[in-house]
Amino acid sequence: MLVVNKDFNNFCDRISDKNKVGKFLKFIDLESNTSLIDISEINHLSMGSNGMLEYSLTHKDLVLDENFNWTQANRQQGKPSKIIRKIIRKECLHIFTEKDFEDFANLYKSKGLDVNYEFQIVKGIDIHNTYMMGGTKNSGTLGNSCMRKEIPMFGLYVDNTDIVSLIRLIDKSTNKLAGRAILWTLPNGETFMDRVYTVDDFLVELFFDFAKENNVTYRKYAQSHSTYKDFINIKTGEQISKKLEIQLNTDFKYSPYLDTFKYGIRGEIRNYQKEDNVYEFRGSSGIRSNSSDISDSTFGTYETDNNLEEDLVIVTAGEYTDEVHEQHLTCNIDGDIYHIEDYEVLYSDVESCYLLRDYSIWCDDIEDYVSENAEVYHLESRGLVYYYDDDLVYIDGSGYFMEKDVVEIDGTYYENDSDEIIQNVDGEYILVENSIEVDGDFYEEVDYRVVVDIDGEYILRHDSIMVEGDYYHTDDSRITTNEQGETILIQE
Repeated sequence: MLVVNKDFNNFCDRISDKNKVGKFLKFIDLESNTSLIDISEINHLSMGSNGMLEYSLTHKDLVLDENFNWTQANRQQGKPSKIIRKIIRKECLHIFTEKDFEDFANLYKSKGLDVNYEFQIVKGIDIHNTYMMGGTKNSGTLGNSCMRKEIPMFGLYVDNTDIVSLIRLIDKSTNKLAGRAILWTLPNGETFMDRVYTVDDFLVELFFDFAKENNVTYRKYAQSHSTYKDFINIKTGEQISKKLEIQLNTDFKYSPYLDTFKYGIRGEIRNYQKEDNVYEFRGSSGIRSNSSDISDSTFGTYETDNNLEEDLVIVTAGEYTDEVHEQHLTCNIDGDIYHIEDYEVLYSDVESCYLLRDYSIWCDDIEDYVSENAEVYHLESRGLVYYYDDDLVYIDGSGYFMEKDVVEIDGTYYENDSDEIIQNVDGEYILVENSIEVDGDFYEEVDYRVVVDIDGEYILRHDSIMVEGDYYHTDDSRITTNEQGETILIQE
């Protein structure tokens, strides 16, 4: 029989309507015997820390305290998706996709770690300041966002305080940014959460929960670059398609890249194209563009300040023009400005920015360009994805893994839920082959806190006493204390 604690059972119940794996676990009734479950290896599942799932090896006893609560004795931790795979019989695994398990893991991590994070809603200059904040790490859609530049592109956000806010997710342990999303107030008074940027995919679920709790409409595909008309109806949970318009001040020389409201005219932005479109807010360099069907004379040109170099546009690499027209679709790459139709540049959806063609690579598996500094790897937990070299560790015979998901012991890397390693009494990972178990805790064989008694068994030093050159447990029936207070052997 598979045994789970109440918290994990409740978690499966909460996600059963949004994830196939959670629905399966709830359907089979976790505390019943079933032919769909395999407990030959692991059992006793519970919610762990740091996004990990706790369990016991089947051949190990579940240890309870005086209040019949599970103790940490004989407990181990592993990645949720990997552990769940182990308890589902192999003949049943075909009904799930890799994404099903990945979504399960992200839901699990978000539910388990939400106490470590705090949502804040800011307006005005604090929106600009948030974009300049350092993230908890340089990863995910947040770490790869091109909207982190010290140039005055955020006026549209900063000066429209009655319409534009920003939701930011703060890691309370570091006070750094873990995620952000623009929050719009629509003409009917409803609020809408735009594309979500996070350092880890699982954190997107926290934004979804925030939206639901606060009656905020949100995008179905929270981190998608291209889907900006599909939303989730808060009341019904169903997908809907909407054409949205917002009236606000758009009269800024520089503008941010808008994920949803890509099109507009002066005083209005939209998530759809219309015949009177003038602007397209799609430039990562901070320069909005005119639609191609609008003549240059419609709204004139930007005024330059004595044709300073920073006010000029490179139409083709190396060539400047003293007329900075709004219709010039430009991008900023490493401080140089290029026309987006220049052969030298191309757009990467996965990195959400323009790249130089000579310094990018095409990846067939994700059907997109990535920086030459990035590589595409097959990760056990994520499938085919790209990461930068310094974020990955290669384990011989197993493939590439995120550095945070591995443990280094004596110069060799192991998955942190590998059967070859185990956590010792101090919470440090050690090799199973070099470990010993004493009173439910694991120690290295050479640990000074452990001794070998006269019977060849490992016991704790503080529970031992030496008699006639051999160690005995202090409770050993073969020893006693004489009248002088000395420990001696009982004579048979």
